[in-house]
Amino acid sequence: MKITIITPNLNGGGAQKVAVNLANYYVSINHNVDLIVMVNSGPYLNLIDTEVNIIFLSIDKIRYAIFPLRKYLKVNKERYYLSVMRDSNIITGLASIGFKLNSLVYREASTLDKIKNLNFIKKNIWYIILQFTYNKADKIIANSNNTKDDLVKYSITSSGKIIVIVNPVLPNNFIELANEDITDKWFLDNELKVILSVGRLSTEKNYKFLIECFFQLSKVNSSARLVIIGEGNEKDNLNNLINDLNLENIVKILNFKNNIYPYFKYAHIFALTSDFEGFGNVLVEALSQGTSVISTNCHGGPKMILNNGEFGNLIPIGQKQLYVETLNKLLKINGKDTISMKHSLNFLVRFVGNKYLNVLEEYDNVC
Repeated sequence: MKITIITPNLNGGGAQKVAVNLANYYVSINHNVDLIVMVNSGPYLNLIDTEVNIIFLSIDKIRYAIFPLRKYLKVNKERYYLSVMRDSNIITGLASIGFKLNSLVYREASTLDKIKNLNFIKKNIWYIILQFTYNKADKIIANSNNTKDDLVKYSITSSGKIIVIVNPVLPNNFIELANEDITDKWFLDNELKVILSVGRLSTEKNYKFLIECFFQLSKVNSSARLVIIGEGNEKDNLNNLINDLNLENIVKILNFKNNIYPYFKYAHIFALTSDFEGFGNVLVEALSQGTSVISTNCHGGPKMILNNGEFGNLIPIGQKQLYVETLNKLLKINGKDTISMKHSLNFLVRFVGNKYLNVLEEYDNVC
């Protein structure tokens, strides 16, 4: 198959990781893969297999991608297209106006929470844009039941056009990646127990809540440490909060890591405190290493990944005392959770990637 995967950029987000994982997997099983990157930015470039044909549109802003992308689409109508997130879905829909592609599938990477929180005018403009551009797709892959529900509830598209498929999170070599060395002393000190959180440093991830919970925990557990790994516009605010609470000796924020698996492996707990999530790839990555997991029971993927609490602790949003108590309980658990490790294999790229292929092939408009 000739497959084209479209992503806005190669920033360190979950959707971009999905694009990389799928591109690498498809070339490994001998498909011809073009990876279109609208804005040439992000740390994932060096994770892409050399067999993947990377096409940079060389633009400064995503909205400028319409015409260069349209030029590519016009001469490559026979390819199978997969756009991996909302921004690239919209641009692809606009770029393809006036002609029919062989197969066009969108992946909707998140719930509509960000849009729902906008003012009336902006919110309805977004809905109109999504309704128009999502009509161009043959099929839409939603990464969680909540994502599908939002698309239907706000009339973006019909239920029959949507299929729910979990994210292809784990690359085939995730075990080898986890066995790579790390040098951070907190993770390697047997006297300490590290609580880890990973993700974009943005308001919806609510790291403020996590830091405040850890502040309470630190009063009763001196061996606990908190490490947050990520980049984002909330970094300065979070560092200021850490300093205000005098936590600088037991809490730290580390820069983005290309290989995050060893950190999950050595962490005692993985903590997620989001107000809403597109999916929550990091939960799967933590489960793959048998690490204890605690997550807010937020709108999006966590409850689906954790099967309503079977494979991790789901805490109602805003329940700070319960979150602290659960963290303290998990710190007393020793050993890896092998049942969760087995569950994580449901998110292997070679399993989920084949489900994506089936959707692409089903909507072959040439046949």
